Amino acid sequence: TQGPILTDNTGSIIVYKAASLGLAVGDEVTVNGPIRAYNKGFQFDYSKGDVTVEKTGSTTVAYPAALDITGAYADELLTTRVENEYAYYAKMTGTVAVSGNYFNFNIPGAETAVGSVYGATDDVKSWLEDGMECTLYGYFFSISKTNDAPKYINIIVTSVEPAAAVSTL
Repeated sequence: TQGPILTDNTGSIIVYKAASLGLAVGDEVTVNGPIRAYNKGFQFDYSKGDVTVEKTGSTTVAYPAALDITGAYADELLTTRVENEYAYYAKMTGTVAVSGNYFNFNIPGAETAVGSVYGATDDVKSWLEDGMECTLYGYFFSISKTNDAPKYINIIVTSVEPAAAVSTL
Protein backbone atom coordinates (compact mmCIF):
# COMPACT_ATOMS: atom_id res chain seq x y z
CA THR A 1 0.00 0.00 0.00
CA GLN A 2 3.02 2.29 0.29
CA GLY A 3 4.37 1.72 -3.22
CA PRO A 4 5.91 -0.88 -5.49
CA ILE A 5 9.37 -2.40 -5.37
CA LEU A 6 11.27 -1.99 -8.64
CA THR A 7 14.12 -4.26 -9.64
CA ASP A 8 16.72 -3.94 -12.38
CA ASN A 9 20.26 -5.23 -12.87
CA THR A 10 21.59 -2.89 -10.16
CA GLY A 11 19.19 -3.79 -7.36
CA SER A 12 15.73 -3.23 -5.90
CA ILE A 13 14.18 -0.03 -4.56
CA ILE A 14 10.79 1.12 -3.30
CA VAL A 15 8.87 3.89 -5.07
CA TYR A 16 7.44 5.32 -1.86
CA LYS A 17 3.87 6.68 -1.93
CA ALA A 18 3.28 5.51 -5.51
CA ALA A 19 0.62 2.89 -4.75
CA SER A 20 -1.97 5.08 -6.48
CA LEU A 21 -0.31 4.39 -9.84
CA GLY A 22 -1.96 0.96 -9.95
CA LEU A 23 1.17 -0.91 -11.02
CA ALA A 24 1.12 -4.71 -10.94
CA VAL A 25 3.79 -7.37 -10.57
CA GLY A 26 5.53 -7.64 -13.92
CA ASP A 27 4.89 -4.09 -15.11
CA GLU A 28 7.98 -2.56 -16.69
CA VAL A 29 8.52 1.11 -15.88
CA THR A 30 10.89 4.00 -16.38
CA VAL A 31 11.48 6.08 -13.26
CA ASN A 32 13.12 9.50 -13.22
CA GLY A 33 13.98 11.41 -10.08
CA PRO A 34 16.38 11.56 -7.15
CA ILE A 35 17.10 8.56 -4.99
CA ARG A 36 16.78 9.43 -1.32
CA ALA A 37 17.72 7.57 1.85
CA TYR A 38 15.29 6.83 4.66
CA ASN A 39 15.64 4.40 7.61
CA LYS A 40 18.84 2.92 6.16
CA GLY A 41 17.21 2.13 2.81
CA PHE A 42 17.13 3.84 -0.57
CA GLN A 43 13.86 4.97 -2.16
CA PHE A 44 12.31 7.09 -4.83
CA ASP A 45 9.89 9.34 -2.90
CA TYR A 46 6.93 9.87 -5.23
CA SER A 47 5.23 12.13 -2.67
CA LYS A 48 7.91 14.82 -3.12
CA GLY A 49 6.64 15.63 -6.63
CA ASP A 50 10.02 15.28 -8.36
CA VAL A 51 9.70 11.61 -9.35
CA THR A 52 7.98 10.43 -12.53
CA VAL A 53 6.95 6.87 -13.31
CA GLU A 54 5.98 5.72 -16.79
CA LYS A 55 4.72 2.21 -17.56
CA THR A 56 6.53 0.94 -20.65
CA GLY A 57 5.48 -2.72 -20.88
CA SER A 58 5.16 -5.92 -18.91
CA THR A 59 7.13 -9.09 -18.35
CA THR A 60 7.07 -12.31 -16.35
CA VAL A 61 8.66 -12.05 -12.92
CA ALA A 62 10.68 -14.75 -11.19
CA TYR A 63 11.70 -13.88 -7.66
CA PRO A 64 15.36 -14.51 -6.80
CA ALA A 65 16.53 -16.89 -4.08
CA ALA A 66 15.52 -15.43 -0.73
CA LEU A 67 18.16 -14.46 1.81
CA ASP A 68 17.24 -16.04 5.16
CA ILE A 69 16.86 -13.40 7.87
CA THR A 70 17.43 -15.46 11.02
CA GLY A 71 17.08 -14.04 14.52
CA ALA A 72 20.82 -13.54 14.86
CA TYR A 73 21.04 -11.90 11.43
CA ALA A 74 18.08 -9.62 12.21
CA ASP A 75 19.78 -8.43 15.43
CA GLU A 76 23.01 -7.92 13.50
CA LEU A 77 21.21 -5.77 10.92
CA LEU A 78 20.19 -3.34 13.67
CA THR A 79 23.81 -2.54 14.46
CA THR A 80 25.70 -3.21 11.24
CA ARG A 81 23.40 -1.63 8.67
CA VAL A 82 24.94 1.80 9.16
CA GLU A 83 24.96 2.70 5.48
CA ASN A 84 21.91 3.06 3.27
CA GLU A 85 21.28 0.03 1.08
CA TYR A 86 19.03 -1.13 -1.71
CA ALA A 87 16.21 -3.58 -0.94
CA TYR A 88 16.73 -7.31 -1.33
CA TYR A 89 14.52 -10.37 -1.51
CA ALA A 90 14.43 -12.21 1.80
CA LYS A 91 12.50 -14.58 4.01
CA MET A 92 11.78 -14.65 7.74
CA THR A 93 10.44 -17.63 9.65
CA GLY A 94 8.62 -17.05 12.93
CA THR A 95 5.33 -16.06 14.51
CA VAL A 96 2.89 -13.32 13.51
CA ALA A 97 2.01 -10.78 16.21
CA VAL A 98 -1.00 -8.62 15.32
CA SER A 99 -1.63 -5.48 17.36
CA GLY A 100 -4.33 -3.23 15.89
CA ASN A 101 -3.11 -2.21 12.43
CA TYR A 102 0.43 -3.46 13.08
CA PHE A 103 1.48 -6.83 11.73
CA ASN A 104 4.79 -7.69 13.37
CA PHE A 105 6.79 -10.86 13.25
CA ASN A 106 8.72 -12.52 16.06
CA ILE A 107 11.85 -14.22 14.75
CA PRO A 108 13.23 -17.05 16.95
CA GLY A 109 16.69 -16.21 18.27
CA ALA A 110 16.28 -12.45 17.87
CA GLU A 111 17.02 -10.63 21.12
CA THR A 112 16.00 -7.15 19.93
CA ALA A 113 14.91 -7.21 16.29
CA VAL A 114 11.27 -7.68 15.32
CA GLY A 115 10.05 -8.24 11.77
CA SER A 116 7.47 -5.76 10.54
CA VAL A 117 5.07 -6.30 7.63
CA TYR A 118 5.31 -2.95 5.84
CA GLY A 119 2.38 -1.45 3.96
CA ALA A 120 0.34 -4.65 4.10
CA THR A 121 -2.48 -4.86 1.59
CA ASP A 122 -5.84 -6.30 2.61
CA ASP A 123 -4.85 -9.52 0.79
CA VAL A 124 -1.63 -9.84 2.81
CA LYS A 125 -3.51 -9.09 6.05
CA SER A 126 -6.02 -11.83 5.20
CA TRP A 127 -3.14 -14.33 4.92
CA LEU A 128 -1.91 -13.57 8.46
CA GLU A 129 -3.38 -14.41 11.87
CA ASP A 130 -2.09 -13.52 15.32
CA GLY A 131 0.03 -16.40 16.63
CA MET A 132 0.38 -18.00 13.18
CA GLU A 133 3.73 -19.68 12.54
CA CYS A 134 4.91 -19.15 8.98
CA THR A 135 7.62 -17.94 6.62
CA LEU A 136 7.23 -14.50 5.08
CA TYR A 137 8.79 -13.84 1.69
CA GLY A 138 9.32 -10.36 0.36
CA TYR A 139 11.61 -7.36 0.09
CA PHE A 140 13.55 -6.21 3.13
CA PHE A 141 14.20 -2.54 2.57
CA SER A 142 14.55 -0.55 5.78
CA ILE A 143 14.90 -0.48 9.56
CA SER A 144 12.54 1.48 11.80
CA LYS A 145 13.17 2.65 15.33
CA THR A 146 11.30 2.66 18.60
CA ASN A 147 12.41 5.12 21.31
CA ASP A 148 15.28 6.20 18.99
CA ALA A 149 16.72 2.67 18.90
CA PRO A 150 16.67 0.46 15.76
CA LYS A 151 14.17 -2.36 16.22
CA TYR A 152 11.95 -3.22 13.21
CA ILE A 153 13.11 -5.13 10.12
CA ASN A 154 10.64 -3.85 7.47
CA ILE A 155 9.57 -6.27 4.75
CA ILE A 156 7.11 -5.81 1.91
CA VAL A 157 5.50 -9.25 1.76
CA THR A 158 5.06 -11.04 -1.57
CA SER A 159 3.93 -14.39 -0.18
CA VAL A 160 3.31 -16.32 3.04
CA GLU A 161 4.11 -19.98 3.60
CA PRO A 162 2.27 -21.40 6.64
CA ALA A 163 4.24 -23.74 8.88
CA ALA A 164 3.71 -27.38 8.07
CA ALA A 165 1.11 -28.99 10.27
CA VAL A 166 2.60 -31.50 12.69
CA SER A 167 0.67 -34.70 13.13
CA THR A 168 0.60 -36.30 16.58
CA LEU A 169 -0.48 -39.87 16.96
